[in-house]
Amino acid sequence: MVGMPANDGTRDGWYLLLIPESKGVRCEWKRLSYDAAAANASMRESGRSDGYATALITGLWPSMDSLPAEEKRLRGSALSVSPLTISSGY
Repeated sequence: MVGMPANDGTRDGWYLLLIPESKGVRCEWKRLSYDAAAANASMRESGRSDGYATALITGLWPSMDSLPAEEKRLRGSALSVSPLTISSGY
């Protein structure tokens, strides 16, 4: 199961890679491409022909009711996330 796209107008999912380093942990968000058309077809075949099935193709969420205003404003803007290192403090 991949989950929903990031509401950024792409079909991609995301995962977080945690890489141990000598002074902490490096965190890298990675895009995950998958067969969105097949996932959409599977949802529709199972009777889920709602906005969530469509979101797999459009990369846009069907509802943004609970999102903060800034996230609503950024809808459809492709994400780009830089790596981050979290220091252990030792």
